[in-house]
Parts: sequence; structure tokens; C-alpha cells
Amino acid sequence: MSRHETPSDIIASLTARHSQDGYTSYPELCRAYEAKIHLLCADLAVYRGTALTPQVGCELFETTWGDAPVLIELEIEPEEGDGWDEPHHQEQVEVIGVLVNGRMCSADLADDETRDRWIDEFLQQRAEDRDAALIDARLSALEAA
Repeated sequence: MSRHETPSDIIASLTARHSQDGYTSYPELCRAYEAKIHLLCADLAVYRGTALTPQVGCELFETTWGDAPVLIELEIEPEEGDGWDEPHHQEQVEVIGVLVNGRMCSADLADDETRDRWIDEFLQQRAEDRDAALIDARLSALEAA
């Protein structure tokens, strides 16, 4: 779909392609509509970020930027070392991308304060998810016993 193509343009174009001598092949037209809907849904999935796969070692997280919902990509370096035999390195989380109008852009578009807020929100949500999973596991163990 081009940037200026309206729904009525799409319908008129598909109807014209599947009409000949005043007769419209409705089964063919329905198949064309279905194919167009699938293409539009795929475009929408890309625009919304639902079709994205994070890079290795990264996670996607939904948050807000101002009033707008955005999808960000965070690179996570896990905690390493025990501090005794080898140096201890804390887990590091960095925002590396933000989805803007269907394109993953550099996180440098956002200021440091916003990126720090995104990281804090991500870490808080992940901690809540871990706690909920732990509670579910304990409840399941109790029910099984």
C-alpha cells in the first residue's frame, strides 16, 4: 500500500482487476481482498513491532515515551563471577534501540533521563515477573503435595 492509497482506492483497484466486460468474479475478488488484508496486517505488525525478534542477548520491552507507547530493545549483559575466585561483574542493561514509526532507531534519540527511566521500568517489571513466577511455582508445588 502506498502512502496515499486509501481504502476506497484499494477496493476500486482490486474490483477493476477482477472485473471484465461488466462481470466481476466475486470469488477471485474475495481472494484478492484476503491477500491484501494479509499484506496490510503484515505491514501493521512491522509498524507496531509485533513481528520483531530481539537480537541475541537482548529483550524487547513496551513502555512510553512522553504520552506515546513505544517498544524498546535492551541489551543485557548477565551478572558474572562469584567475587572469590574471579572478579564479580554486575548485570548491565543498556537501551540500544527504540521503535519509531515502524523503524528501530538508535536509543540516542531519547535523552539520558528517559533511557534511565526505561531501564528502571524494565528491571522493576522483570523483578515483578520473577516474583509472580516464584509464587506460581510454590502454589503449584503445594497443590501437588
